[in-house]
Amino acid sequence: MDWSSSTSGSYNWVVTPNNPIKIPILYDKNDEKDSYFEHGEKLTISTSIRDKQKEFSLTLTASHTTNLIIADTGNISLFAGIGFDQKSINIDAVSTKYYLIGIEAGISAKLTF
Repeated sequence: MDWSSSTSGSYNWVVTPNNPIKIPILYDKNDEKDSYFEHGEKLTISTSIRDKQKEFSLTLTASHTTNLIIADTGNISLFAGIGFDQKSINIDAVSTKYYLIGIEAGISAKLTF
């Protein structure tokens, strides 16, 4: 029998600074819209069991994203995440466990002029 389950939760929130964010090359003096930040958090837990291979797996991931939304221009995003995976395989009297840890981070931008 094979079985798997995955649960994920996320939370998004917005922050509007009291003073406008003015990046010289991207700031338009005639634009009355304010720039703001969007933040996102995500947590995922996954498990699976494979009876034929006598295998059990547990995976945990967490990530954060921050987007600077620039009115009528686009956005600049920063993101980071971490993941952990543990897998147990039992064959006859031999038991083996594998552990994996992963880290990711990056920057992306979508700008229009």
